[in-house]
Amino acid sequence: MATSPESRSIERLISESRKRKKKKNQNQNQNQNAAKSNTARWRTPAEHQTYSSKLLEALRHVRRTTTNPPSRAVRDAADRALAAAAKGRTRWSRHILAHRLKLKFKKKKKKPPRAVSGGGDSRSKKSGLDVLKLKGKKKRRLPALQRRVRVLGRLVPGGRKLSFPTLLEEATDYIAALEMQVRTMTALTELLSVAGAAAALRRANDLSSPISECQGMDEAGPFEVSRKVGHPNFGSYMLKSVQGVMSFSTQKDILCDGVYA
Repeated sequence: MATSPESRSIERLISESRKRKKKKNQNQNQNQNAAKSNTARWRTPAEHQTYSSKLLEALRHVRRTTTNPPSRAVRDAADRALAAAAKGRTRWSRHILAHRLKLKFKKKKKKPPRAVSGGGDSRSKKSGLDVLKLKGKKKRRLPALQRRVRVLGRLVPGGRKLSFPTLLEEATDYIAALEMQVRTMTALTELLSVAGAAAALRRANDLSSPISECQGMDEAGPFEVSRKVGHPNFGSYMLKSVQGVMSFSTQKDILCDGVYA
């Protein structure tokens, strides 16, 4: 029995819609599996060990070379270590590492300040006109979902221009990485606080008894962490900075979770 052209076109449309639906379900399953694997990846002991070693190396470098405030320097070092631990498998990690290289390149190629020439009045007039133009434009209020997506794109490094499914995948991985960062730095803070107390006790013992220094030279314990980083007073120097980074990472994690919910 011959079929009419209309029935053939209807059948073709039905088959195409089925294929699209099947492909959509496959993509959703792949995204869910990728999100689960990314979340589980940051919870393994091997990842913790990798990040801890990279973090200690970055903190040692901060101690030797930084000119920034300690809290900011430690935060940058913690983020760089986190991106290095991700091994460039995610966009957010590549963005952090590329941003660091860009800053280094800008510092090397700093141009001398230009001499101020006449014609400042015309520039001020132009800036005034630009401000008036901006004020004249009406602000368009975005829908609630788009506003959340925009906020999430600002929180995830390199996430401003990503598509919504890719942004969700990156945010899931980034949140899991931040959770691991907070756990690692909590343990590091506890070690550093004990190391600082041990250093203070050792100084008190040194003042009271000259022999105690020789007796305690080979002691093991939390104070060994300070030795590895490179200075006996490293624990007391970095403790407040690490606590500040922990609070910053926790706040960012909570914000990401709130937008992602």
